Amino acid sequence: IAVSHAVEQGPKGIYLANVDDRSTRRVVTTPGSASFFFDFAPQFIPDGTHIAFIRRTAALSELRLVSTSGGESELLMTGLIDGYAWGSSGRSLVISSRRQTPGGSLLRFDLESQALEPLFIGGSTLLNPTIRGDLLAVTSWRLSSVIWQLSVSADGDKPSIRPEPEALISSTYTQHTQTFSPDGRMIAFVSDRSGSQEIWTSNRNGDSLRRLTSLE
Repeated sequence: IAVSHAVEQGPKGIYLANVDDRSTRRVVTTPGSASFFFDFAPQFIPDGTHIAFIRRTAALSELRLVSTSGGESELLMTGLIDGYAWGSSGRSLVISSRRQTPGGSLLRFDLESQALEPLFIGGSTLLNPTIRGDLLAVTSWRLSSVIWQLSVSADGDKPSIRPEPEALISSTYTQHTQTFSPDGRMIAFVSDRSGSQEIWTSNRNGDSLRRLTSLE
């Protein structure tokens, strides 16, 4: 079987574990700091010669392929990858990702041509695809994320929060780490609405959204 982080001591990565004698052999070593890189979700190709796995970095995910004998892993694609499944032939993978659209999408990756083909694009996050024969099952998950504004009024030395918050920026994708500009006219925040974690700005009232970074 293939597992991630199989041992408590030594390098982290993807290991092959023998269920008979309980021995393990490392085929992938996770690079860099463990807080920024994490390898997980290994799956054997149907013929058993290679293993696909996801490498999570600080900003994005990478889908990689490595031989069961070890060696350098091959980068297949990058993006916000939520899951994948091997096609029955082993010549392609179906990937749930937010790489190409701000919504959830299913993509087919052809190993020979290295081409990505959209299979389905929706408005929700698509998780954990699984394939049996000519059937594909996937979980659809929708997030509602809102950045709110609370008005604070000062009553002597005791500030108080007015009871009704105001919704400024709404999205079905993650957004967080919001902060006002020094003059109070703009809001900066992090969101994956474009398919990767990026810094965005808006006016104080939530209008005029603008992406500042391109970390894809």
